[in-house]
Parts: sequence; structure tokens; C-alpha cells
Amino acid sequence: MPVSWRTTSGTGGPASGPGPPEPELDPFERAALLGVARAAVRAAVMGHSPPPLPDLPPRLREPAGAFISLHVGTALRGCIGSVAPEGPLADLVTRMSAAAATGDPRFLPVHPDELSQLEIEISILSPALPISPDQLEPVRHGASIRLGPHRGVLLPQVAARQGWDRPALLAALCEKAGLPPEAWRDPDAVVLAFTITTIDGPLEEPSSP
Repeated sequence: MPVSWRTTSGTGGPASGPGPPEPELDPFERAALLGVARAAVRAAVMGHSPPPLPDLPPRLREPAGAFISLHVGTALRGCIGSVAPEGPLADLVTRMSAAAATGDPRFLPVHPDELSQLEIEISILSPALPISPDQLEPVRHGASIRLGPHRGVLLPQVAARQGWDRPALLAALCEKAGLPPEAWRDPDAVVLAFTITTIDGPLEEPSSP
């Protein structure tokens, strides 16, 4: 299965809110970043330290937020990430890949027997910018909310899978943060939006013919 990628920036007409991560990664950079995630997941599942990063293109060492999602078939096996750019992108992908495989408290750690079935999805985030809730576009935008000590994040893929409209997305976002569904209306609530570029592929890199 080849490496695939897509963005949530949309096409045609003027766009409001955040744009896609800039600059866009080229195919070589995308494949290299997927390789970083693969190596980190394998190492974590086998109980090893992550391998040293290879010599990577400069853009993979620039700061960016990212989430790592792991699936077996259609079942989610782990999803961990950071909206904030916590250091170089490749370093964050290494840490979040290991955490998604073994540290997501919602799931048992990925077992070595699952590695051959595992699919990796890397979501690279644009900077999260404050947005009026009535400008939030489900599927195009990922979103986060801050209110007091509460924080919640939803990637745009979730709204796409669930078929949510804007009110449903805002309610789910509040619930993810441990807040009542209408808490986004609180004057002190801060809603932020971002777009993503995704890179996905199987954990086990296909053999060359």
C-alpha cells in the first residue's frame, strides 16, 4: 500500500479561518516522516527505546503540532498528540507514535502480534487560531476549546466519520473537555481551529517487487 496524504484546507473559493500547514511536505518528506513513526511504534511495542532519528530533511525539524492515530482495520488502537508545536516535528512524531502505541489510557497497549495489521495516520496541524464558533467548519477544521482548567481537542476526521454539523461538533468538543455541551457559549471559553495534512500507511512497509 503506498503512502497517501491529504489536507483539510478544501479547494475552490475563498477560505476562512486557518489554512493548511505551511510549507507543504513533498513526497520524500512525507515518506521519511512515516518511516520515523513506523520505527517509533515498532520500538515501543517491542519494549525498546526509540531509534536515533536518521538524517532528515530540514522541514521535518521545524516545529509543528501533530497527532498520531493507530488503527487495526476500522478500530482505533491509540491516538495521542499535541496541538502546540512541542519542538521539531520529527521529534514530536517519535514521542507521540510511541505514546499512541503504548500510552493511550483508553486502550490496552498494542501487542506485537498486531503489528502486521496496524495502520498509522499522522496528522500535521496548522497553527491553532482563535475562531468564532459560528465560523467553525466541521470536516475542514479541527478544533480545541479552553475554559478554565478544561481542555479538549477533536481532529477533523472525527466530525467526518460521525457526520456532525457545527452544533454537534461544538457539543462533542465540550464533552471531550469534560464540560457541559453548551459550555462553548461561555464568554470565557476560547475556541480555536486548525487544519491538518495527513500521511497514512501500513506499519509494515511493503516489500519492493
